[in-house]
Amino acid sequence: MIALRDSTRQRAAPWSGRARCQFGARGKYDVAFPRANVCRTRPAPACCRAWLFAQHANDQSVAIDAQRSSGDCVRTCCNVADAGYSNGEHLDACERQGITATVPRRIIPGSRAEFQKSHFTYEAEHDHYRCPAGEILRRSRMDMRRKLYVYRRSGCSRCSLQKRCTTSDTRMVTRHLYEAAYERSTARLRADPTLMNRRMGIAERPFAVIKHLMGLRRFSCRGLGATRTEMAIAVLAYTLKQIISNLGVQKLLALMA
Repeated sequence: MIALRDSTRQRAAPWSGRARCQFGARGKYDVAFPRANVCRTRPAPACCRAWLFAQHANDQSVAIDAQRSSGDCVRTCCNVADAGYSNGEHLDACERQGITATVPRRIIPGSRAEFQKSHFTYEAEHDHYRCPAGEILRRSRMDMRRKLYVYRRSGCSRCSLQKRCTTSDTRMVTRHLYEAAYERSTARLRADPTLMNRRMGIAERPFAVIKHLMGLRRFSCRGLGATRTEMAIAVLAYTLKQIISNLGVQKLLALMA
């Protein structure tokens, strides 16, 4: 599945951008392959290769992708996307619909302290974190804008491990509202590390062929509608090329007769 995102000339949107070139700032179009079907048992059905046009990278997630595809076909396959489409809310929505979606979590660099969040143990039955020193960080507030729970503990200056943990008297740890969905997705990646390699083989090859062999490095048209058409023609040409490569011209003509 390929998504085309528009940063057009007059439209202002949170995800809009301007590409700099020798002629100044121009509208920018991004083409993406949000989800790859990596089912081992059978190839992706036609409905899973439909076009998806969304507005924002997070909105192009596997959740919207699955909703636009046929439910029965998606539920029988493993859907994998790269970290740019990581969204805990959408992962949770997929699971509630019975869809297996696996997306690597985006890693945001934290402090330089030796003890990172991964060194803290979350105890679900009490809803608190336990630090490496055995102290408890209790939930103090909720950040609705970032969809995070904040856990904190004061009195770290009296801890023998403070130099390895924090420079202040307080240590805070955050937990996403949909942390459990992130953890299940991460567990699936750890159980099968080849998932992302198979996704790369499925998702990146079409772009390599379209850009390097077919020469579509830049759009010739302007406007989202025209560039969608141009990309659709390129994908159609790629599909015909693959069919001819797999079946041969004579068999293709026989099937079309």
